[in-house]
Amino acid sequence: MRYPRAVSTSRVSAAGEVVAAIARVRPRGPVLVALGGFGSPIDAPCDRVGVFAAEGERLALLADVWVRTGERAELLAAFARRGDARVGAWDVLFATAWTHAWTEDGGPFVLWTPEGARARVEDRGLWRRVEGVVARAAIEAVEVRLSADWSIRSVVVVGRGGPWTVAEEVSQMPAIDPTYDGIDLMVDLGWLLQAGRALAAGLGVPVRDRTGEV
Repeated sequence: MRYPRAVSTSRVSAAGEVVAAIARVRPRGPVLVALGGFGSPIDAPCDRVGVFAAEGERLALLADVWVRTGERAELLAAFARRGDARVGAWDVLFATAWTHAWTEDGGPFVLWTPEGARARVEDRGLWRRVEGVVARAAIEAVEVRLSADWSIRSVVVVGRGGPWTVAEEVSQMPAIDPTYDGIDLMVDLGWLLQAGRALAAGLGVPVRDRTGEV
């Protein structure tokens, strides 16, 4: 199904406005409500909220808006009444485009990129779009890793026969920006650590933050 252009605004929207806007679109099938963002467009805490329609293996972005953090519970409760909404997060900062979105609501873990579902936890193990399935019995832990030059950041599953990369980000900023420092790195690593914890919870294994080892 082709949806209208995603609702996108830098102003802060009320939770009820977002719910009403999505209801007018009438998405077929489940939706994903992803929370993220860094900073706020006003002098009050806000979430950058992405609402997606899940169609098969792909996501269609329906809304990209700011909502006050104080209205988060109202927003999620309204979508919960649909009966088919998933809740998760996405890797956006203040004004960046999304490259990864995932669930973290206690249901089966799914990770998407704009190209479609990238990884999914199933009874048999971890399904990955390109590389196939890693058997659950082979999985021992999830690790978040960082290369020595800070340019490669990844979420990796380790175990017998591994490791297996689930998500990866490559950035040239540490090499080309002389002002790039540990604070910038901490912000950039945030989504990988969050996604890694969600994946580990879905698999029922420990998560190890190895980014401090470089």
